[in-house]
Amino acid sequence: MKAWVDTFLARFSMYWVVLLSLLLLFASAFGLSVAGVLQFGLADMAVCLVLFMGVSYGANYLFAYLFSVRAHHLSALITGGILFFIFTPVLTVANLILYGLVAVTAIASKYVLGWRGRHIFNPAAIAAVIVALAGLQFASWWVAVVPLAIPVLLLAVIVLYKTQRLQFGVLFLTVYYMVIGAIAMFSGHSPLDVIAASATAWVPLFFVGFMLSEPQAQPGRRVQYLAYAAFVGVLASLVAPEIALVLGNVFGFLVAHRSAIVLKLVSRQAFPGGQEEFTFAPQRPLHYQAGQYLEVTLPHARADLRGTRRMFTISSAPEEKTIKITTRYAEKSSSFKTALQRLKIGQTITATDVRGDFLLLADTSQKLLFIAGGIGVTPFRSHVQSLRERGEKRDTVLLYAVRHADEVLFEDILFAKASGVRVVVVASDAIPVKGREYISAPSITGDVLTQAVPDIAQRHVYISGSPAMVAAVAKLAHAQGAARVQTDDFTGY
Repeated sequence: MKAWVDTFLARFSMYWVVLLSLLLLFASAFGLSVAGVLQFGLADMAVCLVLFMGVSYGANYLFAYLFSVRAHHLSALITGGILFFIFTPVLTVANLILYGLVAVTAIASKYVLGWRGRHIFNPAAIAAVIVALAGLQFASWWVAVVPLAIPVLLLAVIVLYKTQRLQFGVLFLTVYYMVIGAIAMFSGHSPLDVIAASATAWVPLFFVGFMLSEPQAQPGRRVQYLAYAAFVGVLASLVAPEIALVLGNVFGFLVAHRSAIVLKLVSRQAFPGGQEEFTFAPQRPLHYQAGQYLEVTLPHARADLRGTRRMFTISSAPEEKTIKITTRYAEKSSSFKTALQRLKIGQTITATDVRGDFLLLADTSQKLLFIAGGIGVTPFRSHVQSLRERGEKRDTVLLYAVRHADEVLFEDILFAKASGVRVVVVASDAIPVKGREYISAPSITGDVLTQAVPDIAQRHVYISGSPAMVAAVAKLAHAQGAARVQTDDFTGY
């Protein structure tokens, strides 16, 4: 079931998942209005929605032109949709003017209140704070109406799952409810009554699913973004949610300075099996650790539902001066991969700063097992080369499964004696090669693990590949006694 969900959601970019979820929430709200369940009229809601999204879309065009950057229209529509749910949809001339101003303010914040090409604040939250400080209007968070609770819950979970932030959302909600419960107890009130009251004053699930989970305003390391969730959880129990999020954005910015990264393509090399390596020269030195990834932006015409952004593990080592990304093309690639194939030497692309926790343990005495499925070998190329550059020896086994034996990548790095890594290639058409280990099998099975790494229980296991492969092999590793397993999955091509 999980593999099916991952495969389905992989067809859509994060922005499309959020926008489609908002559209479903709009449909739920309009349906409840027609049924007479909501106090807001259908015409009022429709006009306010069109106003928020239309002005946000138009303002995005204008500011993108003024700042000479490409407009990100899906992001603007999402901002307009969120504003619709946090400002009361009552149709008056004063509201029409004010809401148009709110939408412009939200979009302007992405361009004006930024740092090196990245916005610092959640646009909807900062706009709500600005109009409140100006004494014009406070956000009402009318989405908190009880009839919308189930749709909000389901859609927020979908968004959090897509952005790999379910644990993040659970931590925020846990901290938030623990703090308001403790405050209620010290004030002599019933914690359950206070928690119930808070759920109808604003919707923490909508907040965490559609606003707090925005990756662009979060730090990149797991411990950092969990601290971010806890920090905002405490604040949200004490002040208005929009203020809590803005203060949280400042915290996230200070913890990890996010900035646009410009990469110039200097070379590319094709490999069998539709695989290709791209080598870029960064505009300025890029600091990262082996196993981390970049979110690459590649604007192109007629982008499909997967959008213009994609996550790529950095396959080069931090000690190298260039940045390498390696990918595989499917028979019918996404519009992004098609645009990547057309990239010319000398052209530039942009990316966000590095993220990810697929890092080696600090304890150099710990035995390691790397398990790669196809293109999932890229973080291990970075790890192995980094160990080699530092002259660091670790007891490491790399179990590398490919569809065909001739699709093995990075042979000069992985099979070099200086790497100190024992490599075992798993392929259905494996042919023994002197000095190398091969196992003839269509995939990694329990028997393959037993044969290749009988001491798996003593090793810290890292698994990288497709979601289905990672889930299956992690289960096998645990069954054979592996106590510590870290995973990194690649969704689609």
